[in-house]
Amino acid sequence: MSQPASAPLPAWRRRLGAAVPFLLFALAAGLLMQAYLGGAGFMADGSYFAAHKRFVHYVELIPMLLMLCGFVGGDKRAGWGGVAVFILIQAQYALIYAPVAPLVRSLHVANGILAFGVTVFLLARRSPLCKAP
Repeated sequence: MSQPASAPLPAWRRRLGAAVPFLLFALAAGLLMQAYLGGAGFMADGSYFAAHKRFVHYVELIPMLLMLCGFVGGDKRAGWGGVAVFILIQAQYALIYAPVAPLVRSLHVANGILAFGVTVFLLARRSPLCKAP
């Protein structure tokens, strides 16, 4: 039995889907800034940790917008990618505040790298630079 052809998305939903690459770029830039602020707090001046803790609340909004624009805009991969990055960002809180060995807390950094990697992977799949001629 064949699947019925799906109707094209309405224009307002296509516009939401068109926002996905911009949201992915903003998310990658935000995660990179988070890494910078965390590194500056560790290596240079501890006062950068306060900025690191404040800025994450802005960054974690982007995966929520990515989920909305991805699922409603017809890009399920971006929607599920937003879910994955949102879960990874929320796991950051559990990792950094873990009342156990410092080795578990150090996974905070590795998890941040993973969140950035997932974001870059999703972004690269949409880049015209990565398309075959």
